[in-house]
Amino acid sequence: MSVTVQLLPPSMSSRAGQLARLEQGLPIDVVADRPLRIKVNDVCGNACHFCHNEGTAVAGSGRGINALRRSVYIRADGPSGASDKARTLVPAIVRPDAEYARTITWLRDHCRTTEAHLTGDEPTLHPELPALVEMTAQTYNVVKMTSNGERGSIGWAELGRAGLSSVNFSIYGLSIEHFLQTQTPGFPAAMAEHRIAAVQEAMATSLAALTSMSHTVWRMADRSA
Repeated sequence: MSVTVQLLPPSMSSRAGQLARLEQGLPIDVVADRPLRIKVNDVCGNACHFCHNEGTAVAGSGRGINALRRSVYIRADGPSGASDKARTLVPAIVRPDAEYARTITWLRDHCRTTEAHLTGDEPTLHPELPALVEMTAQTYNVVKMTSNGERGSIGWAELGRAGLSSVNFSIYGLSIEHFLQTQTPGFPAAMAEHRIAAVQEAMATSLAALTSMSHTVWRMADRSA
């Protein structure tokens, strides 16, 4: 099946608009996407203003960076007009226990999921991540993860031994200026500098520890064109 996508935001630069129109002329094949996305925690050291938080509210305290975090779909106090269910859709940490093992096995068998993709906010901040990866790898041959790389070189060798197949890094800017454009106002410049250095360390270390590594670049569009 082929579909046509019409998406030209007003803020898009002229060059980006040209590329988007060229893309719209290409056929798009729609196929079943069967990875299982697992939100393992609700902790993150970034405060991206576009974060969807996997469709949940922001949990935790209102102090420090956590006070700057946002979910574009829902706030912890509930957006205007939100249902009672949406107001209480607050995430919890996933534990590597028997209930987790039964749940992912059931989803594999009944929903025909083919691989697992661990997300969070930031999954590398999960205190039991290696055990969680190891348990997930007992059910799925392929276990992937998305990370912002904020922990730098810490933990990648252990995750590789536990069964992590690959990691997709989200890079929010190649300079402090660009990084801050992706964050909620008030995010410290010094912390942005640290995040840029940390993800470079994470990419270099994971490349040696895991089967594969990729990266996704998130940066504010250039509006000068």
